[in-house]
Amino acid sequence: MSRKTAALCTDTLQALFVRLVLAIQQLHPDRLTQLPGGKKLRLLDATELTFPLQRASWATCSKSKHGVKMHTRVVVADPEKLVYPDRIIASTIDVNETELSLELVTDPEAIHVMDRGFQKHEHFEHWDQHNMNFITRIRENTQFEVTRDFRVPKADRGFIVSDRKVILNKSSRRLRLLIFRDDDGKEYYLITNCFDVAAADIAQMYKYRWLIELFFKWIKQHLRLVKVFSYSPQGIWNQLYLVLISFALCTFVLLQTATSKSTWEILKLIRIYAYQPWSAMQKALARKPSRTSKGRQRSPDPYDMPVQRKVIVR
Repeated sequence: MSRKTAALCTDTLQALFVRLVLAIQQLHPDRLTQLPGGKKLRLLDATELTFPLQRASWATCSKSKHGVKMHTRVVVADPEKLVYPDRIIASTIDVNETELSLELVTDPEAIHVMDRGFQKHEHFEHWDQHNMNFITRIRENTQFEVTRDFRVPKADRGFIVSDRKVILNKSSRRLRLLIFRDDDGKEYYLITNCFDVAAADIAQMYKYRWLIELFFKWIKQHLRLVKVFSYSPQGIWNQLYLVLISFALCTFVLLQTATSKSTWEILKLIRIYAYQPWSAMQKALARKPSRTSKGRQRSPDPYDMPVQRKVIVR
């Protein structure tokens, strides 16, 4: 498996992944009515794969850490139904997110949502000058100068702490600083150049950033990305694209067949019917579950039940 994976052509795998992404976009374009503010939404983040020190010396980050990163951009076509990656950049683990963010923030029609790891004021200015919309969480100790306070709607005052136009330290562009509070009382500082979007919608867009974390969890759990077949650079880059192709293929089948099955169920069926005719796969997708019962119901856990205090009357 190690030799076969390393022998594949990375350019061919990349081209196949791009074709699948285009096919998905044709079947299911962005559902703007389902997105906050009616805006296209793209999420940016990176996930790490760490390797044994003696197996991947070329991917050295420190004396105790070797590995690679997959810098990813994810499309939120429908927050409830369809989230998929449309571009990745692979690197060694020592490459910071800010070094590649300019290559991922490229869609002038979308709003790009990022976490604190992407904070770089020079990039904020570049994106604003080139009309690239972004929402980024920044550190609470970031210095700024307030130039204007926006009125927070009465309905959002318990949720939105403040909404201001500011100039960040070592920056010349006027940006929007939004502070909102989650259900646990934790405050989030967001910087953006989106002045035509409601404050509540900006906060909701940032909350959707969690979808990219769920995507990383899904591919590591179901496509076994936690274990690599080869420790050579070529083999690792190829495996990343093979994982993305598998996810995109499941998404494409889901959309093309309009099945009610989940992506995980489709993946299991692809593994079963990989060497059989497509008609057999279609029958499996259309087959109704033979089991009508929900199965044995879980009995109440005594530790989950409220404690009944016993009162002794003397």
